[in-house]
Amino acid sequence: CPEQDLVEKPFLGQVDMHGTRLEGHIMASGMGVYLALPLMRFATEEAERMRDGHFPKTLTMEEACGWACDVMRVLSLRTSSCSNRIQLATVGVDGVGMSAPFNVEGEWNHQDFHAHEVGSYHERGEEGPTDLWPY
Repeated sequence: CPEQDLVEKPFLGQVDMHGTRLEGHIMASGMGVYLALPLMRFATEEAERMRDGHFPKTLTMEEACGWACDVMRVLSLRTSSCSNRIQLATVGVDGVGMSAPFNVEGEWNHQDFHAHEVGSYHERGEEGPTDLWPY
């Protein structure tokens, strides 16, 4: 019975607006497809393990939450449509759990963010981004 298989064997999947069903060991939508999936594929060593004929690495709950926070930090820093305030949800045989909302912090103290305050690249004797681009 197909319904029995669904009850006994958990899976991760989604359905898009056209009714296309997708399943995988990691899922993302929106900008996460471009920014989050590559990071999660790296975390699960997908390419190396699949090349050897193995399933991707299964992360522990701590590893998965750590990677989820890192991925959301990247999304919040790279897209204007993503907030740095997130919640983590877990789904398992014990049920569904939801964390309290919290902020993922980004690093905004890189010296080049404040280059205009301390002089241009050329005044500091450094090559700037435009020096590296030949066009």
